[in-house]
Amino acid sequence: MIDDMRWFQILVSSLVVLVPAGIGVTVILASVRRWLRARRLTANGVPATGVVVENQQDSLSEGRIRFLPVVRFHTRSGQEVRTVLEDLADHRSHLAGTEYPLVYDPDNPQRAVVLGGRTGNLVASLVVGLVFLLFAAFAYRIAGPLLDGRDPFGMP
Repeated sequence: MIDDMRWFQILVSSLVVLVPAGIGVTVILASVRRWLRARRLTANGVPATGVVVENQQDSLSEGRIRFLPVVRFHTRSGQEVRTVLEDLADHRSHLAGTEYPLVYDPDNPQRAVVLGGRTGNLVASLVVGLVFLLFAAFAYRIAGPLLDGRDPFGMP
């Protein structure tokens, strides 16, 4: 019975530490990957001007909606491309006809980013990832002494 309780404590402590740490690392890596991809595309992409033709709606929690602009632009070869600019997601719709300077991947014109795009979403993702990692570190600091039967804050 005592062995079963000890394993249960270890399992719960591990989950309380490992799950938030895993989420934090995943969010941070995804944010860094998105930033590096946008940076590489900005450096190597082909410039164009995208014109908003419509909005794509994305439902969020609690009935909130965000709007992603769908833009149309022409490649250097004259091909018309319609794509969604995810880095311009907003809680207000984008006006049709609004122009955005962008760069696109010549091998995959659907991949485009706005020049001088917003970094707020990227920063928010990094902060969320760091919060999860800090929680995991705090939980680890608490869980170790508790499993050993000691006070985690060093009080007698």
